[in-house]
Amino acid sequence: FSSQAKDKDYFVRYPSLSQDGSKIAFVYQGDIWVKNLDASAAASRLTIHEGYDRMPRWSPDDQNIAFTSNRYGHSDVYVIDQDGSNTRRLTYHSTSDVISDWYSDQEVMFTTNRAFAQVEREDEVYRVSLDGETPHRMMDAVGYQPVRSPNGRFIAFVRGSCRQEREAYKGPANKEIWVSDTQK
Repeated sequence: FSSQAKDKDYFVRYPSLSQDGSKIAFVYQGDIWVKNLDASAAASRLTIHEGYDRMPRWSPDDQNIAFTSNRYGHSDVYVIDQDGSNTRRLTYHSTSDVISDWYSDQEVMFTTNRAFAQVEREDEVYRVSLDGETPHRMMDAVGYQPVRSPNGRFIAFVRGSCRQEREAYKGPANKEIWVSDTQK
């Protein structure tokens, strides 16, 4: 992407700023790309696959990028080294697993609908290590888009299943931000 890119209608999605603020990861045409923000080089493609890669998230140490991909027919969580090498699949469940945030340098948070699929409609929050261990549910509350606080104690997440198009809706399915204390 060059300086002329601002005049083009590129379909760039899911931007993710590196922790040190020097790079941005994003999705273009279903692949993960990385660009230095100082414009010292063109964007480089990290993934090339028939599946749709999306939602890149930089690790706290900027060494890895976690992302969601449908490479095997449903969404799973993957991680790739920041230079585009060593792609690893972290989840293998038949339901969709969607990356949300990093829990630590060695663990990724994601949402899924594994255990409560017939009781609740909202997703559960899980975490999985980069070592490929079995994912574990993090909390009893259900919701979407969990994000860990900088000090690691709290997890903010969205609850509610109302369509976003219903702006004036005020019922029990209205989307709200909840906070969970991991030390209670």
